[in-house]
Amino acid sequence: MSLAAFVPTNTQKARTTAIAAFKRMLEAENVSLEFVEASILMDASGKRLAATMDRFGFYLATNEGKKGKLARNTATSYHRNVKLWLFDKYPHLRVPTELILLKQGKTLDKHCLKREKGGLINKAPPCTKEDLRSLVRYVYSTARVHADYQDAALACLMWHCFGRSSDLGYVQKQHVSVSADGTFYLRLLRVKTSEEQGLTLIPDKSDFLTCPLHALAVALATQDAPGAALLAQLPDLVTEAVAPLDEGVPLQDLLQAEPASLEVAVVSTTAPVAAGGLLCRRRSYPLTRRHHPGQRHKQQRHHPKPRNAVVRSSAAKTVSKRT
Repeated sequence: MSLAAFVPTNTQKARTTAIAAFKRMLEAENVSLEFVEASILMDASGKRLAATMDRFGFYLATNEGKKGKLARNTATSYHRNVKLWLFDKYPHLRVPTELILLKQGKTLDKHCLKREKGGLINKAPPCTKEDLRSLVRYVYSTARVHADYQDAALACLMWHCFGRSSDLGYVQKQHVSVSADGTFYLRLLRVKTSEEQGLTLIPDKSDFLTCPLHALAVALATQDAPGAALLAQLPDLVTEAVAPLDEGVPLQDLLQAEPASLEVAVVSTTAPVAAGGLLCRRRSYPLTRRHHPGQRHKQQRHHPKPRNAVVRSSAAKTVSKRT
């Protein structure tokens, strides 16, 4: 057992999905994965790795699937996960290629952002309040059982809460409070971000179909049995059972094993050696002696001879020779 067991499941799924997209790109290029791995391994400069990731980024930006082109977040996530996957396989190529791959990721992100702003991808229009009114009116007019009214109330609350139905799964009746001035306050817990947020419920005096307080009243009135949940039709959110962890090989056995048998990727830090010996030498400096404050120490000071004194002495010798 290692720390890899604590990697979130969503992260592992994202890595697996990205690798599958990378393999589809290789199939489109008629290149095998083994050939790519061998080519990257034989290139110590990392240029083949950068060229492969550049082609993969172009594939993510131009490839069209069943639902059209990939979204911006999906394309950048695939590129980032494949990059990290290759770095794990070839750690010695991380330093020479990290900057160029980071630049490729930024270029892909900017291209997808401009493409989405330019309207090249068809997106569903936002649900306006008029659309919500039409939806709730249709559900009320065709309702036959209590669940139909509860679905209409759920759609209304989801529109006001700007969230998913799972965000309302933790909402209970005790989370709805009323202040002294008669204001209704609803507390939410976002499932994805685990953040607690609050929402002030304001009655809609013009139309009851889009009123959040009316939706709460309908949800409470149509419950089949009393319960703590505010919306009884939503399933209970059950936390995943944590599987027992395998301790794996003891540390003593790992330390006694041969280094080549350990599945750990490390970067070689061996310094290059020149033909005549070491590439660089360390220069040593003598240590100065420390004297006790009470002892006298005579320091030999070197007083440089002034330049004019040299000139004068030479001139004096010349005069003496003439005389």
